[in-house]
Amino acid sequence: RHYIADNQINMHFFLSFFGCYLVFRLDSLNTSILFVDFAYLLDFSYQSTIDFYDRYGALLSSLDIKSRGNIAVGVGYKYRDRYSIEMKYSINREILYNYSSWFSNYNTFSLIFGYSLF
Repeated sequence: RHYIADNQINMHFFLSFFGCYLVFRLDSLNTSILFVDFAYLLDFSYQSTIDFYDRYGALLSSLDIKSRGNIAVGVGYKYRDRYSIEMKYSINREILYNYSSWFSNYNTFSLIFGYSLF
């Protein structure tokens, strides 16, 4: 019998998105802005796998990672059109959709600090 001793995830992807955002001005001078954004993420994965190894280091099986597009939502604050902070959540990204007997639950949460040069 083989017992799985180690798993390795090799994930390579290019992520692109498009969406829209709503802006709420918090003062009359427009120095404080609250914004909410919605995006559809396009994920182009390549050479991405999940590998299962036994305790001796031999490869038992491998799954190809293929993902579909998904949705992200965010909320942020911008001060003086220069500094910003945003929290963004990406809803369940199904990375094993081409396997009927496997399920993945891949969510992301990002905290983004920004500084505008121009």
